[in-house]
Amino acid sequence: MKKSMLFAAVLFLTLPALYGQGNKEKNELDTRRHGLLFEVEGLNRLGVGPYGCGIGKKMFCGDYAVRPTLAFSTFKSTENPGLPDYVGDTDSRTKIGIDLDFLKQRNTPSRLQLYYGVGIGYEMQKGKREPAHESQATVSKTDSSGSTLRARAIVGMEYFLNKHISLSGEYQLGYDHTILKSKTTYGTTASPELKTTISDFKIRTGPRLTLGLYF
Repeated sequence: MKKSMLFAAVLFLTLPALYGQGNKEKNELDTRRHGLLFEVEGLNRLGVGPYGCGIGKKMFCGDYAVRPTLAFSTFKSTENPGLPDYVGDTDSRTKIGIDLDFLKQRNTPSRLQLYYGVGIGYEMQKGKREPAHESQATVSKTDSSGSTLRARAIVGMEYFLNKHISLSGEYQLGYDHTILKSKTTYGTTASPELKTTISDFKIRTGPRLTLGLYF
C-alpha cells in the first residue's frame, strides 16, 4: 500500500510539470488511431515474486477506445537448504489471461490525457509445489489449477512523449471470482481434489504501467 501511495503522490506532484509541456507540435497530424501496448507488472518483486507482462492493442473511435490485452505471468522459487542430499522447498505458478476494456479518453492534442472506463477479464492458472525432503525420499507433490472471472472500473493517465510513443499508469477497482482446485499425491496415492471458491472486491495496490506505440 505504501508503494501505491508513493506512486499516486509522484503522479500528483508531476501533473503541473506534465501539463506545462503543452501540446504536440501543431504541424503534426494526429495519427493515434491504433496502438500496440506493452504492460509490465511486478517489477518491484522481480526475483523474489511474481513477474507479469502483457501485450495488447488500443483502438480509438472518437473519444472512446477499446483495449484487448493478453497477459502472462510466471513465478518460481527454489529454497536452498544448504544440506547435502537434501532438496529444498520448490513452488511454481503460471498464469495466462485475457482482458477487454472500454475506455473514455478525449482525443485532444494535449500530451497528458486522463481516461476512465470499465473492463472484464478471464484468467487461468496452474501451479505445483513440492516440500523440502531428502533427495532419495518419497515426497508429496501438490498440483493446483484455477480460473478467475473479473470485472473492474479503471482510472488512469497517459502521457505522450510524441505522437507515436506514450507511457501510462492506472489503478483498478474490481470484483474477482476465483475457483481453485488442488490435489496432493504421495507416491502412488492421491488425495481427493480440494476445491476453493474466493470472491473479493478490491483496489489493485500496484499500478499497471504501459508503454504504447501508436501508428
